[in-house]
Amino acid sequence: MEINKCVVLDVEKANHRHDSICQIGLIVIEKGKVVQELLTYVNPKQPFLRIHTSIHGIIASDVANSPTMDELRPELRDIFANAIVCSYGNSDKFAIGSYFDVSTMKWIDIYKMVRNGMPELKESGLSLKNVCSRLNLGVQGTIHNALEDAILASRVLDYLINIIKVDPKGYISLSALKQAKSNP
Repeated sequence: MEINKCVVLDVEKANHRHDSICQIGLIVIEKGKVVQELLTYVNPKQPFLRIHTSIHGIIASDVANSPTMDELRPELRDIFANAIVCSYGNSDKFAIGSYFDVSTMKWIDIYKMVRNGMPELKESGLSLKNVCSRLNLGVQGTIHNALEDAILASRVLDYLINIIKVDPKGYISLSALKQAKSNP
């Protein structure tokens, strides 16, 4: 199956709430070519928890003058239009679901594709970093930088579709995520 437009995204959050996005990174792929990359800080207007800051290194002063998700919504809506949105795991889908009706979006969880399409990787762990390392997909820079993670996730997706020949059609979800709407 060929995917005409795919948006691979990753978000970082300020705290445990789904609606606390403090950084978003995404790449837009059309007909197999990267046509756009976006990395932006986001002001969640919420407190940052030390545990989250220790993971991604983003602090409140980094995002103080950054747009909110409400301000970014029109641009993101245009980017998501007519696309299959992909993320490595459901956490990003829940976060985006705090701002968009993800039940109307076509979504692929790349993590599920790895878990089902490459069961031999389960023993070494299925984190994005471990999978990229095992597949020699060029882990560079910092894990938990939203754009770099989106790029790595897109490499995994490409590997699964073009090397392993996993059909992404069976992984496209249109299911509503009530938890994302009711428990930000």
